[in-house]
Amino acid sequence: MQTDAPTAPPPQREDEGSLLPSRPAWSLAEAVALLVLYMLVQSFFMLLRAELVPGNAWLGAQLAASNATMLVLIWAFLRLRTRSTSGALRLVGLRLSMPASKTLVRCIKPTVVAVIAMTAWALAQGWWYQRTGTKPPPQQVVVWLLERWGKGAFADVGVFIAGAVVLTPAVEETVFRSLLYLPLRARIRRLPAAMLVSALFAVIHFYPSGLGHLLILALAFTWLVEATGTLWAPIAAHALHNGLMIVLILVLEVPL
Repeated sequence: MQTDAPTAPPPQREDEGSLLPSRPAWSLAEAVALLVLYMLVQSFFMLLRAELVPGNAWLGAQLAASNATMLVLIWAFLRLRTRSTSGALRLVGLRLSMPASKTLVRCIKPTVVAVIAMTAWALAQGWWYQRTGTKPPPQQVVVWLLERWGKGAFADVGVFIAGAVVLTPAVEETVFRSLLYLPLRARIRRLPAAMLVSALFAVIHFYPSGLGHLLILALAFTWLVEATGTLWAPIAAHALHNGLMIVLILVLEVPL
């Protein structure tokens, strides 16, 4: 008696078991257009501040206004896609895919690996600068922050901190880890998509000596969204990172 030969299981898709959607509700072209829009909005408010305010005042207001404007534009785009608040939140991953306690547990490994990698990078970079006798110029925003803090411009510094800890993480994570990463991830494998988006994230900060740190940071944020299935994880990590950097600069006076 002849029996049917066992059939081989179908090849496993890379996104099987993933908490992220395999196909986002927008195209890669739309994502790139939103990224260009993000850059234009940032440039517009930078030029507007330069025209309206003499000197280096109100950088915090510029940061807050540009990011708040971008949030409104992103929200309008998502609302056009879903016509509902809950649908818009779900599209970009602003919903918990599991209980909060489990989400926190899943954040531990990416966070620990990122801290070790950034520490190793900082030590290697410091060794190289000492060996070659070179010293990179300080980041312009750090110079500005120390200058305004030293002059007692606490309102300006306070607005900057609020923008850097609240608005900037929300906008950048939505643009890079959701709007851009998801459609790119749907076209190519996860790792190349993560590398490409993270490299772009590092480059647009226009801080050459910080490229390594920013690349590691961006890869960690991507790992967080993959591990948890929610954009809240990288937003929280990004906010924590920015807040810690500000504390190191203003309170502990660590040169960055």
